[in-house]
Parts: sequence; C-alpha cells; structure tokens
Amino acid sequence: MRLANQAFHTSQDSQNVVMIAADASFRLGRPGHRAPSEPLVDQPHEAPVTSWQAFHHAIGRQPLLAQLDHYPDALLIDGCDWSATTAVTRLFKRLPYFADSSSGHNDELDGALLLSGLRGKEAGGRHCFQTSYVRENFREYFLHEHFRLVWIVREPRAAVSSLLGNRGKALPRSAAEGLTGKSRGQGASRLEKACATYLASIRQTLELDERLGERIAIVDYDELAAARAELLPALCRFASVPFDTHLLRHLHGKSVRKGVLASWEARIVDELTLPAYRRARAAARLSPCQFSRPPPTGCSPPET
Repeated sequence: MRLANQAFHTSQDSQNVVMIAADASFRLGRPGHRAPSEPLVDQPHEAPVTSWQAFHHAIGRQPLLAQLDHYPDALLIDGCDWSATTAVTRLFKRLPYFADSSSGHNDELDGALLLSGLRGKEAGGRHCFQTSYVRENFREYFLHEHFRLVWIVREPRAAVSSLLGNRGKALPRSAAEGLTGKSRGQGASRLEKACATYLASIRQTLELDERLGERIAIVDYDELAAARAELLPALCRFASVPFDTHLLRHLHGKSVRKGVLASWEARIVDELTLPAYRRARAAARLSPCQFSRPPPTGCSPPET
C-alpha cells in the first residue's frame, strides 16, 4: 500500500512538472513574450511585419538600431517632423551607389526592419536608410560609430503648419515645457502644442550636433531647395558619393510648403520658435559659403 501511494504521488508530481513546463512554454510563445535569448529574426511562424503598428508591437523595447553596425558607412536621413526627409532619402536612392533594400511599398519601414533585426541582413553594398521613425529614441545614434547622418531642419512656420494640417499626428498633452507667455499656467492650444513639438526636435538637433560632430550634416531644407546647385554637391561630398546633375531636377520646395498660417498664428509661432530655429541654423554644417568651390573670401574649405 505504501509503495502504491508513493507511486501515485510520483506520478502526480510528474504531471505537475509537465503542466508547469507546458504553461511556461505557452506563455513564452505568446506574442509580446520573448525569452531573453530568443533571436529577433528567422521566425517563420510569425506574421510578416507590414505596418508601423505591427513593427512597434514586434520590436517591443528592443533597440531600433540594433543592427546598424552590420551596415558599415550607412547613410542615414532623419530630421525634424515634416522636414522632407522622405524627399531627401529618395534623392539619394536614385544614385547607383546605394543598395536597394526595399521589399515592399514603404522604404522607411523596410529599412527599420533591417536595422532592428526583425528582418535578416541584406547582402552586400552600401545602404541609405530613412530613420525618422527613431524620434525620441535618437540617443541610440550615440551607441554606434560607422555611419553618417543627414539631419534636415525646417523653418518653423512651414513645420508647424504641416503639423497642424496632419490631424493624425499626436501632439503632446502638456506643451508647457519650452514655452513661455500665454501657454504658462493655462491649457495650451493645438498651435502651442505644435510649437512645443517643433522645439523638442530643435533640442534633438543641437544635442546630435554636439555629440556626433563630423558624422552629422545639418541642413535646412528650404535653403537646400533654393540653393541646390551649391548645396547638393556639398551634400554628396558629405555622403562620399559622386554628384549627379540629374538630381537637381528632383529637388524643389513644393514638398515642404503645405498650408498657410493666419497672421496671428504666424506671430505666435515666431515668438515661440524663432530663437531656437536660429540656433539650429547656426549649427548647420551645409551652407553655400562653407561648401562652394572655390571657397569665397572669408570662408574656410570643408574638413575632409
């Protein structure tokens, strides 16, 4: 009888162990629950990532640029919200010196999958990635070395107008930070929240400029479009690719001038954002004076 009871308990304990192991396996297998050592790539049982919502669900808290070092001398295009980073990225991708890493209809998402490791490494060649999705995680740039970053800024009226025109853009709940005047101690308007979003991107610009040094080229898109004959060759030299005159026809200012602010809105935008914008313009490394050949009087040639 004693042996029978012992056998019964041993069998029951074994069943409990099996049930616990099965439960753990089930929990680890659920979406959003990864084992610490589980790789991000080569998981055929998972649905393909075809949207930004699916991307952020799949990436969780993993680094967005985890695989950047696997793409040496990559050219990254980022900048302030609505700063025409897509237009500049497509401009460079017209050149034959960059590998085609597109696999769908969204080039930026395709690049995000590669840089995060959610998709396997592309074979060979130099790559150009649009990384404007990095946003508040911009300090991930500081963890890597072998890349070049083109950072695009815009004058504040055009940027704020575009932000206001995009109703799908979530603006911060509290816009008090970085603002003065009527927004203090009161509920901020959507206009003031758009200004706060713009100011946050300018703070990113200045920190990136300080930390990345010669690996970043800051350029104002409106100036780039207006002085493209001087600045596009300079931008290509920064990217270490030959300049193609055919690029000039593909760059214009129409892609950034969206919407019109009322005069009272323009006054508020100027009051809240112009000082910060001028600091960002002062940090810009691309200007006709700096990069024209031969250098005009009073200008120093660019460092190589």
